[in-house]
Amino acid sequence: MDYNSSKNQEIKGQFVQKHVYACMTSIVEYVLSKADEDPDAPFSNHDLVNNLYFEDAQGNIYSRDQRDEQIEKWRQEHDAFVELLEEDEQNASYLEQSEKLEEQIDDLRYASEQYAEVYEWWICSSWLSRRLQEYDQIIIIDGNNAYWGRCTTGQAILLDLVISRICADMEILEGQVNMWK
Repeated sequence: MDYNSSKNQEIKGQFVQKHVYACMTSIVEYVLSKADEDPDAPFSNHDLVNNLYFEDAQGNIYSRDQRDEQIEKWRQEHDAFVELLEEDEQNASYLEQSEKLEEQIDDLRYASEQYAEVYEWWICSSWLSRRLQEYDQIIIIDGNNAYWGRCTTGQAILLDLVISRICADMEILEGQVNMWK
C-alpha cells in the first residue's frame, strides 16, 4: 500500500487535523524542566510512557516488551538448534546458528536502557494517545490532556509512519473498507 499517495495524504491530513491539536513543545519542556523542583507541577519525567528503549547490535530498537518477546523467540530458535545438534553433533551449521543466537540473546538481554529523544510535543485527542501508546510512542497524560512526544521533526505529521499505520489499522485509507472521502 502506498501510504503517501496524494489521496492517502489527503485522508491522513484530515485524520491529523481531527486528532492533533497544537504544538506544545515549549510548554511541555518547561514543565518537565521545573518538575523536579516544583512538587505541584502537573507532570514530570516520571509520567512519561514509552520513553525507554533497547537497541541490539544490529541497531534494531525494542521497547521492554518487544525486547522480552524477541529474546524468547531467539531462545526457542536456539533450543530447536540444540535439539538438532543432539541428533547431528558434527553439523557445523547448527552449531554456528546456535552460537549466533546465544550471542544475540546476551547482547539484547544486557543492552542498556536508553532514553528516546523527543523533538516536538503535540497535544492530541485521548483516542489518538491510546493508539500511539500501542505503537510505543512517548505519551504524557495530564488529567484530560494527552501529549505526544514526537521523536521526528522536519516533516508533516501526516507523513509519520505511525500515523500511516494507525490509519491503515482503521482501514480509512484509499481502497480500504472504511475509506474516508
